[in-house]
Order: sequence, then structure tokens, then C-alpha cells
Amino acid sequence: MLPSSLRFASLAAVLLVSGCSTALKWPEPQNTTDIVLQDDRRDVITTVSLGDALHLVLPPPLQPNTQWQILTLNTIAIRQMGDFKPVADRPGSEEVSFQAIKTTSRTVIRFAALDPKAATSTPNDFFAISVGIKQQSVLVPNRK
Repeated sequence: MLPSSLRFASLAAVLLVSGCSTALKWPEPQNTTDIVLQDDRRDVITTVSLGDALHLVLPPPLQPNTQWQILTLNTIAIRQMGDFKPVADRPGSEEVSFQAIKTTSRTVIRFAALDPKAATSTPNDFFAISVGIKQQSVLVPNRK
């Protein structure tokens, strides 16, 4: 019989390996809601279905040497699908996508433009997207 410390270490190793190999994989979204954010509208409200994507295009930040960062994201309800990417036909703009992963009444994604080189930075450019996540509708065929 193995000493208790060796049994514990073996069990921990097995749990660690099994936890890493069973990472949750989300299905590809069936629908995508596209929103191009505008400087004159800083608070946006939208609704998406569970499992669907939300694709956002952020305008260039108002101040030079700043870049968009996510301040608030409820990762229980929404997952970020990738990093910020520049938009080819909109110089200075960036895009990012999210997927609705849990039905909830409403959640908020907040963005701020911050200086990435500064130890502390006071944001002066914000966006807030209020997202409602609804259960997907299930179509039932009409039986005659």
C-alpha cells in the first residue's frame, strides 16, 4: 500500500490531468448580432439568444495612445470568443466577439480606452453594452 502523501499526490495528478483534458467546448454560434458602436451613442441595449454571438466594432478611441480594454464581463453569462482585432476598412477601429452561454435577464459588457503603457490610467472613453440573453425558440412542426 502507498503512503498517504504519495496516494494524495497521485490522486491530485490524475485530477489535474483529467480537468485539463475535459475543457468545455462551446458549439459554434448559429446566429450573430453585429453592432457598430458610434461616438454619439455610448450605452447600447441588445438581446441575443442563448448560444448566439455578439460581434462588436468599436470606433477609434478619442485619445491617442489608448486602446480598448474590457472593464466588466460576466463570464458566467458571456464568453469572449477571441482577442481584439483591427478592422481592415475602418482605420483605428477594433472588433471583438462574444457568445451568450447562460440565460439571464440582463448583463453588461463595459469597455474603456486606457493607456496600455501607464501603470495607472484614468479612462476618458467608455462604452456599455447591456445584453439580454433569451432562451432559443424551439420550432415544433405542425402535425395534422
